[in-house]
Amino acid sequence: MKNNFTKSKEERLSYLVLVIPALVIYLFVMAFPVVSSVMLSFSTYPNSQKAQENRREADRLREMQSGYIKHQYEPGISNAERERTVERIQELDAQIRKLTNVNMFNLTNHSFGGVQAYKEIFTDNNFYVALRNNIFIVLISVFGQIPLGFFLAYILSRGLIKGTDFFQAMIYLPNVISAVIIGILFKRFFLGSHSVLLEIQKNFDPEAMYIPSSTDLIPVLAVILWMYTGMYVLIFLANLQKIDVSIIEASKIDGANEMQTLRYIILPALSGVIVTCAILAISGSLKSFDLIFIMTEGRPAQSTSVLSIYMYLKAFRGAPNYPVANAISTVMVAICFVLIGITRFIEKRFSTGD
Repeated sequence: MKNNFTKSKEERLSYLVLVIPALVIYLFVMAFPVVSSVMLSFSTYPNSQKAQENRREADRLREMQSGYIKHQYEPGISNAERERTVERIQELDAQIRKLTNVNMFNLTNHSFGGVQAYKEIFTDNNFYVALRNNIFIVLISVFGQIPLGFFLAYILSRGLIKGTDFFQAMIYLPNVISAVIIGILFKRFFLGSHSVLLEIQKNFDPEAMYIPSSTDLIPVLAVILWMYTGMYVLIFLANLQKIDVSIIEASKIDGANEMQTLRYIILPALSGVIVTCAILAISGSLKSFDLIFIMTEGRPAQSTSVLSIYMYLKAFRGAPNYPVANAISTVMVAICFVLIGITRFIEKRFSTGD
């Protein structure tokens, strides 16, 4: 009895040793930022009364500092006076930094703003443009990358072509290249007044010129389709190789053709993998940023923007509006959960079981 108790205690201790580090990392890296983001979306940070007073004081000090900077270059000023002026400029600079360095974790910098941030984004037309573009990316990912990835993986796994190792490497190659490099490369080819595509057009129409428009998103969608399909090829290829070959051979003996084998054996066996790929595609599409930012930056007039770029512009361009930026991120997470929930529902609705 004592040995059993000791063994049970050791097992619990082992579980704690394994779980606690991962739990701590999860709380600080995932849970805490998510909770903080939701809280900030309902606040007026850094627009509380104290923050506004600090900004006004900082503006007043900047004006004083500007006067001292001009004074130190006035002719006839002595070296001692110039040194005192420089010291005063440095003192004012330190005070300005202290006033403008708003601590996010200091509750005095926050005040409850209700759903004002959400009202602002839901009444902003740019939000709906960004959401529409994100939906396009979700569609090209779920109904483009996944079917194309499965088709290519099926061809490779069935040995319908020679040189499978070569084609497998070439299809996956875009995934190992930086999205920034790919963005710059295809921007030079498709977009801009000096693009390769425009130079080709000028051979047929000397008056051709590049006019930025919302159709600039089409090359971006094409690049996204090309760039990430290789990941799904590898996922499907790995799982196709796990299917028992004897089952497929038995179906051939029973008279099943290629399409029947695909429909009744291979697709049901990969239903869970397809759902996993759909979840990866949805989450990846909603957080798309680097490639689109490099190729278009959301231009012209945010017509090619997506939610992540829209959030970035609100948070880090012009006058920062952190509550609105965090409200956008919260909406993005909510949309992601809804789409994944729909995917899971469809999977349960039409799944025939293993």
